[in-house]
Amino acid sequence: MTTPRQAERPVVRAPAFDNIPAEMREAKRWAVWRFEPTQDPEAGELKWEKIPYRSLNIARCASSTDPRTWSYPAQARNTMSAKPVTCLALVPHFCLPDVPT
Repeated sequence: MTTPRQAERPVVRAPAFDNIPAEMREAKRWAVWRFEPTQDPEAGELKWEKIPYRSLNIARCASSTDPRTWSYPAQARNTMSAKPVTCLALVPHFCLPDVPT
């Protein structure tokens, strides 16, 4: 059995909340994420994956296609300061579900 080589955990700068545009700060399209190690079976190396979590319940993953798993940025920011997460995630527009007009 080979011993996996561990890649260094990436470093992420803290988000500059004041630089987030107002329309983004008002949108309920936020989650938090953290790096989690996974082993590449071919290379035997540990890689770091960004796994999204719900801001209001970090025991459960967030989904880019399920608005029920998203929150407002203030909630995500509070979670970042109190829980073991890495950073914020904004769900892009192209992931938003179709809404009948």
